Amino acid sequence: AWRPLTLADSVNAQRRLLAEVFDVDKVALAAGWSIGGQQAYQWATAYPDAVERLCVICGSARTAPHNFVFLERVRSSLEIGLQIPRGQDTLSGSTA
Repeated sequence: AWRPLTLADSVNAQRRLLAEVFDVDKVALAAGWSIGGQQAYQWATAYPDAVERLCVICGSARTAPHNFVFLERVRSSLEIGLQIPRGQDTLSGSTA
């Protein structure tokens, strides 16, 4: 069974890619918005010698519990969209 991937897993993979494929050991700026900001925080804490500067925009060190309500709404909207046949605007059958 697969274990859930974490933000740290993502950052570790990014670090490995930069080091092994692009031969980059240090970044001038770790920057990100929202979850990208969380990744930038993770970069700075996991690899402090590899990050010269940090710029986080609209991000937090941890996702707040109430944010999951927002994310659930986005997820359910995408799932509903997958149920709409091509050429229809809504599930009720209106066509474009």
